[in-house]
Amino acid sequence: MVTGAMCLLSVLVLLPAYLLGSVAPFMPNPSGGAIPPLVAGAAVSLFFLTASVGSRPALRLTTRVGTGRSLIAALTVTAASLGAIVVHASAASVIAALGVAGFSSAAVQPIANELLVRHVPPTRLARAFSIKQASAPGAALLVGLSIPAVVEPFGWRVAFVVAAALCVVLAVPLGRFADEGGYAREDPATKPLSLRLPRASLLVALAAAGGLCTASANALGAFLVRFAEATSYSAETAGVILAVTSLASLSARIVLGLLTERRPRGSVFGLLGVSVLVGAAGYAMLAVAPAFALPVGALLAFVGGWSWTGLLVFAVVSMPDERSIRDRTSSLQVGLSLGAAAGPLAFAFAIRGLGYGWAWGFAAASCVVAAGIFVVAHLRAKPAPGRAITSEYPSA
Repeated sequence: MVTGAMCLLSVLVLLPAYLLGSVAPFMPNPSGGAIPPLVAGAAVSLFFLTASVGSRPALRLTTRVGTGRSLIAALTVTAASLGAIVVHASAASVIAALGVAGFSSAAVQPIANELLVRHVPPTRLARAFSIKQASAPGAALLVGLSIPAVVEPFGWRVAFVVAAALCVVLAVPLGRFADEGGYAREDPATKPLSLRLPRASLLVALAAAGGLCTASANALGAFLVRFAEATSYSAETAGVILAVTSLASLSARIVLGLLTERRPRGSVFGLLGVSVLVGAAGYAMLAVAPAFALPVGALLAFVGGWSWTGLLVFAVVSMPDERSIRDRTSSLQVGLSLGAAAGPLAFAFAIRGLGYGWAWGFAAASCVVAAGIFVVAHLRAKPAPGRAITSEYPSA
């Protein structure tokens, strides 16, 4: 139940970014036409930039305010941001609203990670993080389904109102749920769970690799519908493609979590490298393949390029470190959110200046570089005895 609740919570605070990215073609621009890709990209980028820059301040604030109250406040702010876009959808108001909503995501993610580590048994933790980190494709899935079910027949404003209503209705129950009962065990920061990664430089490298992958993945989630429409697919079909590929990515995350738990020896970074390379192949296919192959390229990009995040967070929370789980994952979140911020904006500039082909090519290249970092980590890892995947690094 904890895993499902934390996944739902993460989906809700991510909805503003994914909803705007996919629904922007249906939103009229006061100066005429639809909201342009550059404005949508800037808004989504600001969302994740705020999540990155605000991670450390949000950590201090939530620690002082308390878990339940912080979650209620974060969901309330998310709902208010969605409502502001409904009331006034100019370029400036859209960008400002997503900037505010990004701080809510910064506050929620470390709390959700800590609750999982405290309440889920170590032997099931990889699976739990894979499910929780499925929130991003989960949000994309809901948005994809909303296009034919809500946006097409009723208009884009109804979709935003429904998303805001979900945040309001679920804010108090989720906040109370987070405060219920005691922790299941002592602070796991004092007990290494699965991975031993003593070097702080490794965390920086992992955050950088995650940022590169997230940049590509967030551009994919934000612009796939628009790209499909530009490639002769109807809006309804584009929405279905987004929903199906998001569902496939969600399923792949859970499968990777199960594989991690069932491998008694080895390195999680090998799985990360393979996953990211599959995603790179998908982006490359989107760049050069004919239009009829778009669903296959999107499937590979989603399944490979967007299914690794649970394993990466699992590695970080398993580090033996005197810092709290919130502190460690907040540091990782800085890198991930920074990549997520840069991705949509860079992608929008690439579309404007070079076209979709080059933009998808840059996404593929980012994944190849990230895969290289994961492969180096895998080669340096030494399997250690234990039930779960273990990686030990030389002290020199």
